[in-house]
Amino acid sequence: MKDNFKHKKIVITGGAGTVGSELTFQLQKFNPKRIVLLDNSEYGIHKLLQNPRYDKKTSKVILVDIKNYIHLKSVLTEEKPDIIIHAAAYKHLPILQENPSEAILTNVLATKNLVELVKEIKPNKFLFISTDKAVTPSSNLGISKYLAERLIISQELSKTQFYVVRFGNILRSSGSVSEVFEGQIKNKLPLTVTDFNVKRFFIKLENACQLLLETLAIDVNRGVFIFKMGEPQKVIDLAKEIANSNKLDLYNDIKVYEIGLKQGEKLNEVLHNEGDKLIKTKHNRILQVIEKSSNLEINGKIDEMIELSKNRMNSMLSQQINEIIKSLRA
Repeated sequence: MKDNFKHKKIVITGGAGTVGSELTFQLQKFNPKRIVLLDNSEYGIHKLLQNPRYDKKTSKVILVDIKNYIHLKSVLTEEKPDIIIHAAAYKHLPILQENPSEAILTNVLATKNLVELVKEIKPNKFLFISTDKAVTPSSNLGISKYLAERLIISQELSKTQFYVVRFGNILRSSGSVSEVFEGQIKNKLPLTVTDFNVKRFFIKLENACQLLLETLAIDVNRGVFIFKMGEPQKVIDLAKEIANSNKLDLYNDIKVYEIGLKQGEKLNEVLHNEGDKLIKTKHNRILQVIEKSSNLEINGKIDEMIELSKNRMNSMLSQQINEIIKSLRA
């Protein structure tokens, strides 16, 4: 795997985030030419620069909003990356349910900007980090990631290799359910669970990032990939594990409330649709997904939804999102 990154210039969007930072720390070991991190969070960049694992000799950070096509083009034209890893995204389902325009602008428009610039910059590889919520989506988050996936998968074959990678929840990532539970349990605060039967896929941050980098070693023109993540785990069982690690009993020491599923939230997530074909790769924990064909035409819809988002026409945008959700379930 080292040879894939040695002497390469790598751009990571969302570089100051949980995944972007860990990818950087792992890539620094492979002797890259340069790692260029793009992020629009001044606070996130500040935290990253203070991290003792961050190597200023190997990496640099640029404060930029990748929704701004002109600024993004200026950065990529100057940097001329060999590899682009697109990790930037809004990811909190309840927040995005209330803010559909921001879901589309950040998760779809920014991806569209990158895909269009890839045609000019011509990097060797482009990897997009998706989510299980993009499969039979039921929320603004899921739809935004589903549409971003379509933008990439629909690209004509070119010298650039396109990778879409889906996985579930990263344990203890920023704002994750495990991080929330940790805070509630350590402070003996009442713990809230949407449904005692909710199950999710969980993966450790280090493992997820290692598998992402291993995916880039797979030789394909374009592909969708998932990780073998084992059986999904009940979220309430995760809470019990965190309580036990803090030498507390979940029900005796901490009050637990079931508050009901949030709008757009599913009881169970999946990593691929029924009818999709799974193909083994040379990496034991990585599978390629050959998706069943879909008759849903979304390219025109994406442009229309972006325009609605730019004008913050949330009501009309939500109507379009709901129509796509219904079409995908039909």
